[in-house]
Amino acid sequence: TKTYKNNEEIPESNIESYLVWIPRYRYQIWNGEADSYTGAKEDLGNIEANATNESKLNQQKEIQIIFEDKNKDTSSNGSTLDSWLTHPAFTSFDCNGMWVGKFETGYNQNSDLTSEITDTTTWSTSGAEINENNSEKVIIKPNVYSWRNIQVGNAFYTSYNYQRELESHMMKNMEWGAVAYLTNSKYGRCNNTSCTAPRINNNEIFVTGYSADKDPTCGYTETNKSCSKHESIELGFDGTYGWSYYNSQSNVASTTENYYGIYDMSGSAWEYVMGVMQSSETNAAPTSGFSSTLNSGFKGLYSNGEGSNDIGFEWPSRKYYDLYDYGKTDLLRRGYFGDATKELGPFYTIPYFCSSFYADGMLMPVTGNPWVLRGGPYYNGVSAGIFNVDRYSGSNYPNTSFRIVLSF
Repeated sequence: TKTYKNNEEIPESNIESYLVWIPRYRYQIWNGEADSYTGAKEDLGNIEANATNESKLNQQKEIQIIFEDKNKDTSSNGSTLDSWLTHPAFTSFDCNGMWVGKFETGYNQNSDLTSEITDTTTWSTSGAEINENNSEKVIIKPNVYSWRNIQVGNAFYTSYNYQRELESHMMKNMEWGAVAYLTNSKYGRCNNTSCTAPRINNNEIFVTGYSADKDPTCGYTETNKSCSKHESIELGFDGTYGWSYYNSQSNVASTTENYYGIYDMSGSAWEYVMGVMQSSETNAAPTSGFSSTLNSGFKGLYSNGEGSNDIGFEWPSRKYYDLYDYGKTDLLRRGYFGDATKELGPFYTIPYFCSSFYADGMLMPVTGNPWVLRGGPYYNGVSAGIFNVDRYSGSNYPNTSFRIVLSF
């Protein structure tokens, strides 16, 4: 609503959303046998009792990346060990990069949406639990409450209509993978000797941009143990066990370990991505969700066999979602190169099923929960992380959020 002059400073209160540029790139395939994964895994027992196995669960693999220009470079189409593949997140939109929401999408709780975003004193975490399709409520900033308890269909069309002329849409699983791979490269959090994972956001009331003061050393414990501390920290304040975005120490939670990166990709809320299982072995249409009460809001069959959603949202063009083969066994073979699933082996049990990338959890969609979740919530400890994969029904849930991407 305001026009700025050249070199005029834009005040923070006038900024609605921050996004981060992810350039188009190709990467070198480091796990060429991923497509023939047989399901074998090693049981490491409890991670706390098996310190000698820690190296297996703290992957130091630096992913090799070369940036591309679609107008100058020919796309790479590798599929075997050491070959190069232009990341599919860019080829599906034929773009030179994408703008990714710097934080989990927040919900603007002001009644006057044209006003400056300055006073958040009346905002609450429950006020951001809204299951509606409303692009005007989008806010992508630090120190706001993540927009949660929203069905996938509402999240998608909120994102889709946000900046339509800039190809806005809800993040796909493949696009999450593109950010994760760049993070585990020299352009992210790797140097010549090691790589580190973004620190978990351990804020129990889902405030964006926070960071735990320490890396967790255990997984979900059902209690707030010292090995995985989390707490409720109000907007803009540091806690006993975590830092606000405006505390410079919080940049350990960034994908680049500085303020220029992307936040909330480990912890805070689960994030739905546009990745879904097909309806059956013979029906390649995407599944709506588990049941009439637990579904995405999109049209389609329910995976529990009770029928279909015939009055929901129409499915968008195929480029806006990743479709996974129906399957109950050999789950990891159903992933794709680039989506940060099947390439993350070897896989272990400690006792939860996880990859060798920082012991992040690894559960592909199944008939009971056909939609893909990423990141993990604030309480998941070491199993949360940028490489974490899980599944749910597609329905609204207070611990799930979403992220917006622009591809143009």
